Amino acid sequence: MLRSSRTVRITGADTHQTKKAPARRVTKEDAMRKAIVILMFALFAVAGLALQDAVANGQAKAASGPKLSRWHGKIVMFDKDKSTMEVRRDTVVRTVHFDSSTKWTKAKGTKVIDMSEFKEGSEVLCLGTYNKGSVVLNATNIDLRGQD
Repeated sequence: MLRSSRTVRITGADTHQTKKAPARRVTKEDAMRKAIVILMFALFAVAGLALQDAVANGQAKAASGPKLSRWHGKIVMFDKDKSTMEVRRDTVVRTVHFDSSTKWTKAKGTKVIDMSEFKEGSEVLCLGTYNKGSVVLNATNIDLRGQD
């Protein structure tokens, strides 16, 4: 396949001539370049659409519920009547509120156990949500740590 010829003007000291440049053949490299450009365009178009869907799904997921907070430490005080416990990490003590829907687990959340296995001095990981402007954690899951 031949491409259209180009006109080249050659100027010299005394001559003003116009010559036609020789026709150039389309090579395999040219065809490959064209194919790569088309594939790259298609790849970026598909990636853009996928990213747009991922962002939309991420916004929907973020709006679905509050993010769970975590507090890890040792139980300092355990009050079953008030459904609260105080958990200390270093020098900071936080109150953790639990109810009948709280899941009590052991072995990194894989084994469900009874609340009676939690005692003062036990190491726990509490997951839940804080009320706005409150330092009380409403636990959805309390995991017993450090004891097998």
